[in-house]
Amino acid sequence: MPESQSTFIWYHAENLNMSEMKKWLKLVKEQTGAECRLYVRRKEGKTTFMESYADISPATTMAIEGLAAAHPLFNGISRRAESFLRIDEL
Repeated sequence: MPESQSTFIWYHAENLNMSEMKKWLKLVKEQTGAECRLYVRRKEGKTTFMESYADISPATTMAIEGLAAAHPLFNGISRRAESFLRIDEL
């Protein structure tokens, strides 16, 4: 079984400052080495953010979520993390 996976973390948030989000992504990279692609969707009055990390370990996913739990940017925000393996790598 491969030790790397792609992880997608999504959450609804209306008042996140894009400048602060960029600082968050920089912190994640500095602390875990994981590079993130950040996506946003605004639909039906809701704003959804999706952090996408390719080829990271389960331990790195846990580290990212640990950082998020301690970061004031995400106070009161429910983050959902899901990880997937590429079928062609199984």
